Amino acid sequence: MLGTNYIFSIPITYAVRFRGDFSATVAREGKTNEVHSYYFTALNSEVSIGIYDGDGFRIRVYNSTGVIIDSYATSSDSWDYFNFSSAHGNYTLEIIEDSWGYANGNYYGLEIVGTDRIFMNESQSTLYPGYSPPGNYYGSNDAMILGRGAEFSAYETYEIPTDGNFSFAIYDGDYIAALVYSPSGSFYGTFVASSNNTWDVFAVNGTLPGNWKIILFDLRGINDYPTGGNFYRIATDEAGIYVTNES
Repeated sequence: MLGTNYIFSIPITYAVRFRGDFSATVAREGKTNEVHSYYFTALNSEVSIGIYDGDGFRIRVYNSTGVIIDSYATSSDSWDYFNFSSAHGNYTLEIIEDSWGYANGNYYGLEIVGTDRIFMNESQSTLYPGYSPPGNYYGSNDAMILGRGAEFSAYETYEIPTDGNFSFAIYDGDYIAALVYSPSGSFYGTFVASSNNTWDVFAVNGTLPGNWKIILFDLRGINDYPTGGNFYRIATDEAGIYVTNES
């Protein structure tokens, strides 16, 4: 008796998140009406954006056709979710904080279900004129956070699309280690951003084009504020940098 062959198609649900519940902060040091911009491509038709501990900041999601979400993440120490359907193509997510009463800013976490990476390309020379690496560097908002404790993560994974020959820089690393891997998965080397309130710039002289992976790890658990967390920025002389959940 001839058997019957069945082909099963199991849909893949993509997701990416900052590793810690507190992995970024907005409107620190008295800044007002600050906008953190993130970019992503929908890989599923259903998209869910999770914000941890928004404490009332505004969230906007839009694409080339218009605004999809314009709302507020009101929860404290828990998640708010913002969902939309029939997703396709590229989107911009904005987190907007009008002001914050403490120098450490408004800590938050971010998760997006329906994509596998989050792109950042903030111009560091525009973000802090006079306080950027020489040349044009693009990357994270102010600021990202590593740390110790239940709501922080000691590490984060980034990818930089490049021809293999590039530089990346870390601001105020306070002993953050950067483990660099080529697109083939081979280990390239370890760099340590030891500086306080200045940039460490590292050159990668590779030959393999593709997405180079950089895993950042907080070596010493130094806190920039009494509320905890090692605040930093990461940037590159390429077009920008991705947050991924690759190990």
